[in-house]
Amino acid sequence: MAETDEVTVTMALQDGYRFLVDFQQEGVPGLLLDEPEPLGEGRGPNAARVLAAAVGNCLSASALFCLRKARVDVRGMRTTAQASAACGPPRRPPRHADHRAGLHGANRAGAAAGGCDPGSDPP
Repeated sequence: MAETDEVTVTMALQDGYRFLVDFQQEGVPGLLLDEPEPLGEGRGPNAARVLAAAVGNCLSASALFCLRKARVDVRGMRTTAQASAACGPPRRPPRHADHRAGLHGANRAGAAAGGCDPGSDPP
């Protein structure tokens, strides 16, 4: 992130299970989230879809940065991200071998290009 490593979003309940997300960015419209039926009405993406999109966007932007830094002429990119949402009582988050909390149910894919330094600007 350019200015800070911290972001804040606000969600306001509209009705049922629909929430309007305010990204607190001027010029960026709100996003309506809703749970699928039978819990909600499916009028917007649910949290699992938004999370998958966020992870996919992050990995895609990182790969694109590295490719451009390596002077690869990228003419298009398509990313598919998959996440699963389990219903039921909350569970303890999964742990890595070093006991850090992990993300459960998200498949990740990435690309790497040699010599990529995320701290520098692309060409």
